[in-house]
Amino acid sequence: MSASAPATMGYRPPAGHVIPAQPIVRGNVAVLDSHEKSRLTAAAHHARRVYPGTVGELVDRELRAYAESGHGLAGDGLALRLAREILALPVSAPAPREPVDPTRGARAAPDRHPTTGKRIVTATPPA
Repeated sequence: MSASAPATMGYRPPAGHVIPAQPIVRGNVAVLDSHEKSRLTAAAHHARRVYPGTVGELVDRELRAYAESGHGLAGDGLALRLAREILALPVSAPAPREPVDPTRGARAAPDRHPTTGKRIVTATPPA
């Protein structure tokens, strides 16, 4: 190597030589059909309403991840069975709300800010 040549030299194909493209590798993983993906997504959304809180969030995330991956990860069909069970559950009725005073409507208390809810303090002018 001469003193003027760079220390590292990359590979360069000879002039006119074309590097062949990589072959396409296709696996044999079972791919979910589009109706199965939409069923899993609907079950994930329904799980949030059936199981409020962290359990519903966990089931939602798992079913969405399974649907987005696009292929069956487990051969036992657990995710599809879970989706079927969740979609069969009825959504419980929401807790009854306090009656609203029709004269006040949905406004905040007069001494509270309407969006932040913080107490509004006004200075009284000196007499």
